[in-house]
Amino acid sequence: MNNPKTFAEFPLVLCELSNEERAAWIDRLDGLIIHGGNPDRWGRNSKLGLLIECVVQTRCELRRLDDAAMEERAKHIEVAVGYWKWLKKNGCGASLETFVNGFNYQASDVIPVYNNVALPLINTFEQLMKRGAKGNSE
Repeated sequence: MNNPKTFAEFPLVLCELSNEERAAWIDRLDGLIIHGGNPDRWGRNSKLGLLIECVVQTRCELRRLDDAAMEERAKHIEVAVGYWKWLKKNGCGASLETFVNGFNYQASDVIPVYNNVALPLINTFEQLMKRGAKGNSE
């Protein structure tokens, strides 16, 4: 007979967890942690004490995922800034072809990074540059 798994041995989720869902879970678990307080308050060997410990462990796992997702987004923004600078230096227009073949972004997430990070960032930069030029000429 197999021993039952401990709480820590279970995976966090068995499906994809969106950024919004992760943030909502963290927010709700924070409320439980604030309400529950220190597990010693209830006794670590009590149901409430164990529940609070499990909630804290789960919140920490969610936070690590959140931190990893934020790092990934920061890397994508760095790529997009590098691409924008490359475009300016080489006098090219933004396109998926130049992103892949000219700038040489070859990662598996090329299309979402291009569409969801690089293009919006380039558009924002271009608008800011136009505003800056207008503001300087007045």
